[in-house]
Amino acid sequence: MPRAPGPTTMAMRQSGLGTSWLFPFVDGAPPIGWEAASAYLSLPVALVLVQWASSLVTSPPIDPKDDNASTQYALLVRGGGGGAGAAVGAEGSGSGASRHGVHGWV
Repeated sequence: MPRAPGPTTMAMRQSGLGTSWLFPFVDGAPPIGWEAASAYLSLPVALVLVQWASSLVTSPPIDPKDDNASTQYALLVRGGGGGAGAAVGAEGSGSGASRHGVHGWV
């Protein structure tokens, strides 16, 4: 388990050297080595994968016959899978009421 503050110091981050532990590669490897770098990078990768899987599970299915299907798909791909944009598309018969969504936005 890597140390919680990260592989760099606050002074390095403030001076713009916050990624010096990862870049530039030295002989095809990060300066701290692949073992340490993978330990620090595993949590962000896991977080992105869990959020992506969660958005797939919680998003309503997209009906390809719906007028808003391309918009719904674009919102899902951009990461708006569970937000207000998906709720607007889920209402969807293409009527004026569906444009206002859950929050009354136009």
